[in-house]
Amino acid sequence: MHAHANFAEYVPILLLLVAGAIVLGANAYFVHGYGIVLIAGRLLHAKALYDGNIPLRVAGMLATFAVIVVASAYIIAKAVI
Repeated sequence: MHAHANFAEYVPILLLLVAGAIVLGANAYFVHGYGIVLIAGRLLHAKALYDGNIPLRVAGMLATFAVIVVASAYIIAKAVI
């Protein structure tokens, strides 16, 4: 249940950030990179919750936060420039 709740907390905002980057003209490779890192991070996090592997869970959340930071920075940079 916690895995579903964590997914529901982060993925909608991430999808909005990626959509915002697309609207602002992000490169296709950039957008696909977001998607790959997001999916990998979420899969690592889910596996870690079931296995009880804390380092794997941290890696999954770091990947998720990395997408949030990079997508947000891209949107802010495009809005300012």
